[in-house]
Amino acid sequence: MIQLNHITLIFDKMIFDNISITITSGHFISIDGESGSGKSTLIKLILGQIHNYDGDILYDDKILDDQQRDKYIQNYIFYIDQMGNYFPNMTIKEHFKFYSELYHIDNYDINTYLHKVNLDDIDIKKSPEYLSTGERKRFILALALMVNKDIIMIDEPTASLDATSKTIILNVLKELVNNGKTVLASTHDQTVLDVSDKIYIIKDKKLTLKKDCEYTEMISHPLQMYKVSYHKYKNNKIRLFNAFLIILECLCLIMISLSSSKVVGYINFINEEYAATNSSGLILYKDLNGDNEEISSDSNFIDTQAIISDEELSEISKVDGIKNIDLNYRFYISQGDPIEIQVLDENNNVIVESDNDYTYEDGLTLHTEIIIQSYHPYQNIKHNGQTISGIYISEELQKHLNYDIHNVTLKLIDNIGYDIEICTSLNPIAISRDILNNTQTKVLYTLENIKWYEENSTYLGEIEFEIAGTLLSNEYDVSDDYTLGYSSQYVIYMPADEVKALYDKYYDGEGEPYHPRAYFVYCEEGMSDSVKQNIEAMDSSYHVYYQSNGIDSALQFFDLESIMTLISNTLIISIICFVCTLCLGIYSIYQRRHEISLLKNNALTQYIPSYYRKDYIINTFVCLLLSVVGLIITYNYIYFDYGITYIFVWIATSLIVALMIYLIERYAIKVILEKDYSK
Repeated sequence: MIQLNHITLIFDKMIFDNISITITSGHFISIDGESGSGKSTLIKLILGQIHNYDGDILYDDKILDDQQRDKYIQNYIFYIDQMGNYFPNMTIKEHFKFYSELYHIDNYDINTYLHKVNLDDIDIKKSPEYLSTGERKRFILALALMVNKDIIMIDEPTASLDATSKTIILNVLKELVNNGKTVLASTHDQTVLDVSDKIYIIKDKKLTLKKDCEYTEMISHPLQMYKVSYHKYKNNKIRLFNAFLIILECLCLIMISLSSSKVVGYINFINEEYAATNSSGLILYKDLNGDNEEISSDSNFIDTQAIISDEELSEISKVDGIKNIDLNYRFYISQGDPIEIQVLDENNNVIVESDNDYTYEDGLTLHTEIIIQSYHPYQNIKHNGQTISGIYISEELQKHLNYDIHNVTLKLIDNIGYDIEICTSLNPIAISRDILNNTQTKVLYTLENIKWYEENSTYLGEIEFEIAGTLLSNEYDVSDDYTLGYSSQYVIYMPADEVKALYDKYYDGEGEPYHPRAYFVYCEEGMSDSVKQNIEAMDSSYHVYYQSNGIDSALQFFDLESIMTLISNTLIISIICFVCTLCLGIYSIYQRRHEISLLKNNALTQYIPSYYRKDYIINTFVCLLLSVVGLIITYNYIYFDYGITYIFVWIATSLIVALMIYLIERYAIKVILEKDYSK
């Protein structure tokens, strides 16, 4: 038995003034009154959809709070609204399935319940949308018969119905009452009032008992509600909309993650290059002057650098900011000759076998130079944040070998039986193909003259290096702009003392001894820029560059303006995409507002967030998964050697954006729950 005691309800105006009503079990009870008098409002009050009232609502003489009333409605009351509203995301068959899962009803026969309301011929695979208003009300009534709750509350049961539908519905309602159920109907239809055994009338904000009956004590049959997977109930329109939303969310995640990763990668790239230019290390060399023109008169022999005399070095060392000047050793152990390259493991097993071939963009393949380049410990060259020591190879050579060169042995082998050439020039000498093809010739070049030596010097044969790792081009790069024609370089970086010892080991005393043409200038911190300017101002033939080529050289391969424009446009598109994603996500919730209204009518308000949460979680998971696919695809096309940073920024951005979308859509549900869409 439900009781409303001394209820006063005021919205913009007073609706009820101190009314009371008792809903007894096993009766057909009608609430009569003109349109707008408050009949539907009274039903909503009982259903717990209105909270700002004065008075008490009781069940079996116990006052019900909102939570207890929800429990009571779930267990005892089935509500049918005036228009026979249905879940637009479900077919007729799925409506029965949903309620059967909700109340754990097994072995139900849909056709049996539809037959009781004279709907034998409808297609249960379709949405109730195609039914007339009368048919929809009868369909909802068939659901009520299956659920079999003690109280059926129905708003205007005969409104907008033809005579046949009226008769069917009233007969079903009377049969329910005869079987011990309670029917509470709001109506002003005399046909309904005639079959009612208890009638209340609303007039002038008061509720008056017009017709009464004997009270009959009935035994209640409470139902137990079960957890239901609401996520699966979607029509094709919602599925299509949801798929489009997933695509948009995924695009949003990928665009924002891509642009943010590019921005961070590019900033890191610029910062490290600037750090390199601001380092304390400079490379100094001198151009050949006019006194040496005869050396370059033959087009087959071209050199660009001269030896800096001791007197010149003495003057240069006086430049403010220089700590010391050391030789910068560099020589070739191969200049255009075929060399076999092997990578050996700790047991001297060959794990990589290659050569010194280099294929250019136009498809031409030549044997490239293999160079040994010195470095000094105080240069503070860092690899992966740690100052290097030991022998390293260049990034170009590592890519050629296509192997992670780390703590392995690199072996160079002369397979054709003549000396691996040692060339004393800092840069390669352009030699005609006829001379290169002469395998009986070894070239040693000095400043004063060119000497040819027949095959009578010490053979290098093969040589091994214990390689600690690979230096990236932005960590240490001594390549220059003087290579001619088709040329590339595979570099092995060694401590300066080891380079000198290696040369001394193989120099046979023939010809001029090796003399480096370049010097490493070690500067005081922060003084490298001024030192560079001052040295170059001393003599136009002096050239100074940073130990990692400097920012200008590093950026020469990038169109900075185009890259920044691309990043800016990508960010703008990402923001637009993000806003569209949020708007569409909120709208996707709003368009399902009628579902929310029906769930509220079934006292499922507290479960609504969890019903939709699974949609958010699945959408978010799918988008993150596709974002990872996007990461894998774009990773191969990044312009920077910051793979770990790129991945980290991408993942972090994806998670943040996905979380923002998730939280905002959940907030939208909360807002929509507070609105009344039942009108």
